[in-house]
Amino acid sequence: MKVKLNLPEMLSASNAGTIRQYASDQRGSEYSEGFTGEKMTPLTSHIEGAMGEVCVAKALNIHFPGSVNTYGKPDLGDDIGVRTTNREDYGLLIYPKDDPNYFYYLVKGCSPNYRVCGWVRGADAKQDKYLAPYVNNKITVWRVPEEDLNPMSMEPPRSNQNDATA
Repeated sequence: MKVKLNLPEMLSASNAGTIRQYASDQRGSEYSEGFTGEKMTPLTSHIEGAMGEVCVAKALNIHFPGSVNTYGKPDLGDDIGVRTTNREDYGLLIYPKDDPNYFYYLVKGCSPNYRVCGWVRGADAKQDKYLAPYVNNKITVWRVPEEDLNPMSMEPPRSNQNDATA
């Protein structure tokens, strides 16, 4: 699903990403597992991540909270994680700490043009066939190829059919 962000959406994401980086610097936080900085700075990574969250929120017609310091909690709603990349050849990365009950969405592109590629439930992603060495074999992740993601036309199955924005 193609998503083009407008100026207010980009400003909202840029603001959230910048505040995330500032808060991270203030805490003296280490960069995420596997972050190498080869293609983007930590600030750019935070901003692009927030852009991806805005894209998924827009695609699902739900609220983008622009949250900060919410590690381990969903990016959107009660159970949505978002992974964003500017690389067309990358799949969706799932880490050992990721919640198996969340639904993870893959977003590809660069501001303002993105593509929400699809989603997978965390537990479904954590299969041996998706195990992949990452960052010079320092950590292990599951890498789900885009073609194995559920399409955006298919809604994730939820045990409670409440609105994800609750």
